[in-house]
Amino acid sequence: MPLHPERPARRRGGARARPDGSKRSRPLSARSVAKDRMVLHIVFSFAEELEIVESNPVSKTKTPEGDTREPLILDPDQYEALVAACEGRPMLRTYVLVLGEAGLRCDSEALWLRWQDVDLEGGLLTVESVRGGRRNKSGLTRKVPMTPRLREALREHMATFRLRTYGGQRAPWIFHHEIDRRHAKAGERIGSLRRAFAGAVKRAGLPEDLNQHDLRHRRVTEWLRQGHSPHKVQRAMGHSDIRTTMKYSHLVAEDLLTLVEPAEERARRSG
Repeated sequence: MPLHPERPARRRGGARARPDGSKRSRPLSARSVAKDRMVLHIVFSFAEELEIVESNPVSKTKTPEGDTREPLILDPDQYEALVAACEGRPMLRTYVLVLGEAGLRCDSEALWLRWQDVDLEGGLLTVESVRGGRRNKSGLTRKVPMTPRLREALREHMATFRLRTYGGQRAPWIFHHEIDRRHAKAGERIGSLRRAFAGAVKRAGLPEDLNQHDLRHRRVTEWLRQGHSPHKVQRAMGHSDIRTTMKYSHLVAEDLLTLVEPAEERARRSG
């Protein structure tokens, strides 16, 4: 049984065409291989406890080493280009703004939002710890503040889709299919917008390796750049450890200029 029955299985890595027209698999990154190794290690360890296997062969292998991917942080113009590339695609546009303005995790949080999670009056989103049999990464229910831009976008989104019916039923999900598709029915929750997001990235002329999670990185970086408390950012992002939040501080490069700026210039920048 597939892990995500709402969408077909995808092959990671994709394929690239050779000059002769044939295809070859794109090599997986060291990080992906390390994740696969960890999963296999857990499976074999469990099988060993149940005495299904005599030993865990994965324990004899080394974890592959590789460079950690640096998040791709969009500048304001690039971010606006991405949002503009979503025009005419309301589900995608609202989704991009939820990621970029609130910093939610893409597949495990944003796409699981229900209408009841949006508090327009209070300006907060509720991210439930457990929903539909799945648990978010932190395991904690939290409140995330909405920027004025996101609040307005969700107000428009709700006005368009909240009362719409599909087969006589209203969809409980903010991000749902509008028409019947091969692997989903209208009104059902959207399981992934990766392909649509990649299309917007291409239309906006942005680096092709930009991924959805980079918008979460952008939100954290922006809040830290604006001088907000790292502990408040930690709570909003659902980081279990403040050290995870503080890892983003190295991305706020221009703040280093204050170490060599005259006092007058620092006052002007802050004022």
